[in-house]
Amino acid sequence: MSSLLVTVLGTNSKPARYTLDGRSVEATLAPLALVRLLPEDRRPSRIVALCTAEAKAQSWRLLEQALVGSGIDVKVVEIGVDPTDVTSFLRIVTTAIPAEGAPDGLMIDATHGFRHYAVLTYLAIQYVSVLRGIELRNAFYGLWRPLEEGPSPFLDLRALLVLPEWIHALRVFGDAGDASRLGRLIESDGDQAARAMARELRQISEAREAGLPLELGQTSASFREARKRPFKRALGAQGALLGDELWQRLEEPLRRFGFDAQNQSQGWKKQVTLNLDELKRQAALVDDLLDRGSIAVALGLMNEWTVSRTILQMGKQGSWLDYHSARRAAAAALGALGELARDQDLGKGLTEGQRGLGRFWHDLSHLRNAFHHHGMRPQVLVGAGADDARSKLDAVRDSPSRSRSPQTGCS
Repeated sequence: MSSLLVTVLGTNSKPARYTLDGRSVEATLAPLALVRLLPEDRRPSRIVALCTAEAKAQSWRLLEQALVGSGIDVKVVEIGVDPTDVTSFLRIVTTAIPAEGAPDGLMIDATHGFRHYAVLTYLAIQYVSVLRGIELRNAFYGLWRPLEEGPSPFLDLRALLVLPEWIHALRVFGDAGDASRLGRLIESDGDQAARAMARELRQISEAREAGLPLELGQTSASFREARKRPFKRALGAQGALLGDELWQRLEEPLRRFGFDAQNQSQGWKKQVTLNLDELKRQAALVDDLLDRGSIAVALGLMNEWTVSRTILQMGKQGSWLDYHSARRAAAAALGALGELARDQDLGKGLTEGQRGLGRFWHDLSHLRNAFHHHGMRPQVLVGAGADDARSKLDAVRDSPSRSRSPQTGCS
């Protein structure tokens, strides 16, 4: 496996006794010390040194000469720009990392050079690692001291690499419902508990994306109850900081979509009580799917939600998940109401609320069927010519029959 160390060199290099993981070596330059201190399997195979013209004439020559015959490919990239020209510096750094024959991993040494160059180099390297799919492995900073004042320890800045990855993964999970990146981060810890957590997060993600409010409620409640400590341990094992805050970021969608407590019984679905609170929890998932553009799934769940709301109104909540004794009858009643509402004569015998609910059910059913048949109908659903579908979707979303229902953001 090849790895590339990116370092910024300064001027006026002075010797120091650098230390890392209990080992020490005297060196004039931090990257040279790293090459000697790192275990062979972590040692860089290539080094790119970013230098001003002055640093190239001084420090670069020292580094190049010291690594002759080491087998490490060393390259100098002259910065040659105004230190205040951030854009040009970032362009130089990103260009210095080859797209062809890219390394397997990247490392950063932020010891020398202008302080703001170290920060900018880190940002540029992180950008390149994401863009080209290269692992960002290490970030080091040598706390320089003169030889007579004692050792100069290398600080492990791994948290700078790890924390943004966790934050991004949690943001993707919270905003988009996708737990794949979060699962990969947790699995990289490697133990059995980590693999179990990753598997459970994927189940939560699958239930959310598929619009399964009961499965989502159960898996979310289970994760909240059992995985707080293992999750924070996984964070700590990878050097991530702010474990409590990261857990809170993860817990927010789990609390929003989950049951108050996990149902422990074998046939747990039968233990779920249909009431206004449960409908409100399920409606939060409908709104989430609509907000994220998962229209087909949202319409399917909205259809089932309306059936469940009707079952509650009919007083059949004791068997609300049974198709034959409850759901078929409720759907038939809604269908009949939809037909009556569209009949000019018979519709006059309905109240305004009944007519509104009938029209809502008719539009919802037809729109749901159009999406669930994957557009295999003359009606255009997306893009040019989809005005009718868009207007019906807006009507369904904004229907008073829906807004009067106990839904998150709509009540």
